[in-house]
Amino acid sequence: MTVDVPDCMINSRIESTIRENDARMAQQVISFEQYLGYMGTTLEQFKEQMNPSAELQVKGTLALEQIAKEEKLEASDSEVEEQLSKIAEGYGMELDKVKAFMRDEDIESIKADIKITKALAFIVENATWKKAAAKKTTTKTAAKSSDDTKAKSTTKSTTKSTTKTTTKSTTKKTTAEKAQKPAASKDEGAKKTTTRKKKVEEVKEEA
Repeated sequence: MTVDVPDCMINSRIESTIRENDARMAQQVISFEQYLGYMGTTLEQFKEQMNPSAELQVKGTLALEQIAKEEKLEASDSEVEEQLSKIAEGYGMELDKVKAFMRDEDIESIKADIKITKALAFIVENATWKKAAAKKTTTKTAAKSSDDTKAKSTTKSTTKSTTKTTTKSTTKKTTAEKAQKPAASKDEGAKKTTTRKKKVEEVKEEA
């Protein structure tokens, strides 16, 4: 909905909020303005802070009122009576006394609230929810995560396998080299002994 909200409607909503809070504070024998003082703020500061929120509330109310009008939603006498009973219970008063205090505009306000509540219920009942897209996205993300986990596991497994194979190969090579060294030493020793014998025989022949 696109609508320009008059300042008077925003101010009216803020004043209504102040009255509601003032009524609640009265039960604790304190005014809402005094309560704000304890909280370190003033009534004017509260009004300024409430402005953006009040504007949104007014826009929402206007939209719901239009829906109630188009859908022909009405407040029955029994529904009004039920709301009056709740008000009487909230203030700890008898229903007849509450009715005596009620003005015509107060009753109309109660009816308007009932219509808005019905309009909101109508929206919820007829809304089209789009949860499937979110589930698909979640599934894709989960699948990707699973693939990443598998890839990591495969890499780790391959690394471990390669390391084991390399270690075994190195160990075999080292063992073989160690096995060959003594043999080589024996051959060299045999060669040296043969050479010495030849030299001795040559010396004897010369003598």
